[in-house]
Amino acid sequence: MAKFFKLEVVVPDREVFNEEVSSLTVPGAAGEFGVWARHEPLVSILKPGTFTVAQGAKRYFYFVSGGFIEVTPQSVTVLAEAFEPAEEINVEEEEKNRKRSQDKMAKTKDPVERDAARAALARAQARLLTVKKAKA
Repeated sequence: MAKFFKLEVVVPDREVFNEEVSSLTVPGAAGEFGVWARHEPLVSILKPGTFTVAQGAKRYFYFVSGGFIEVTPQSVTVLAEAFEPAEEINVEEEEKNRKRSQDKMAKTKDPVERDAARAALARAQARLLTVKKAKA
């Protein structure tokens, strides 16, 4: 039985990941779910969050901005706006983004600006959580 499968991750301007992996844990729209070799086919929306890649006993943590995932028994393809390794996330900058978004949400009455601030807050929190999971 196959223990590995191909993972391909594409962002708008390039392919950022193309390797054999043993499992994934991904932030699906309906909640986190796992993927293994020979998984049943599915297509899902991804929400911003931690995307965990296992290659044997090693685990790697990435922030995914949201997007789409297609799973087949032999491979997984992800289309995302951003896919960043946890070690490349600037915690200090994300703390500033989180605070700025919270302040904007508290001050603005414009629903469009409020929604934009809410989305920015969710992104900053997800990026910070990815770093925390990587360090655990």
